[in-house]
Amino acid sequence: DGIHHDVGVGETGSNFCIGDDSVFVRSGDHCIRIELTTGKQLAEYKTPVSDDAKNRDWGYLAYSDQTVFGTVANERHKVSPRYRLSKLSTESVSLFAVDIKTGKIKWQYRPKHSIRNNTLAIGRGHVFLIDRPLVGADHITNPRRDGKHQPVLKPEEQPAGVLVALDVATGKLRWKRSDDIFGTQLAVSEQHGVVLMNYQAVRHRFFKLPSEIGSRIAAVDAATGKRLWNAKADYKTRPLINDNVVYAQGGAWDLKSGKP
Repeated sequence: DGIHHDVGVGETGSNFCIGDDSVFVRSGDHCIRIELTTGKQLAEYKTPVSDDAKNRDWGYLAYSDQTVFGTVANERHKVSPRYRLSKLSTESVSLFAVDIKTGKIKWQYRPKHSIRNNTLAIGRGHVFLIDRPLVGADHITNPRRDGKHQPVLKPEEQPAGVLVALDVATGKLRWKRSDDIFGTQLAVSEQHGVVLMNYQAVRHRFFKLPSEIGSRIAAVDAATGKRLWNAKADYKTRPLINDNVVYAQGGAWDLKSGKP
């Protein structure tokens, strides 16, 4: 119903995914590959950090074309809309790609600031992400907020971000855009080559992070980063792409033009 009492998969990303004949599951600083039909463990991959690193745990997890994509989670930046301090991390300090056959790291990317897990999207030969400074108002140091909630930030209080497109095979920068990059989530349409940018939609204000300002949605061309459209939109659930239409509770929009 769009209401989340604490940080979960909607903010952090899933701890498992399926790719071809395997299931990939992350736990702590490693990810294991399991044969889909038998449950046999085939391999184990670790985050590419030293054993004494401050940040070691595996964050974001995805699979595409014989490659596992992961991040090193930021262990110090904990967020929780309300109630208790969660152990789950929503931000990451680096992104990496692993060849599942050899177990070797294919490439790594370190942002200038931070990667929010929800801004990672893979498609059209690119890995898309938003590099943005951490939002201090999201961070919680008190295990309990005593029923209080943080106010939603004003647009001018939100740190500016940079939309980045990396080559999926090499990790090389293909393009980046810094003009009005506001989103906390990205999704990509393989079929139409469009990247959708929006906020995490939560119906109840008491369970919303301060940085989830809402009321906007936009799209860019996946090949160039050129802005295709920008629209004011009041939506209460995570937008989804179905062919050439974007759906969310509150409306539907044409993917390429943004028209209702």
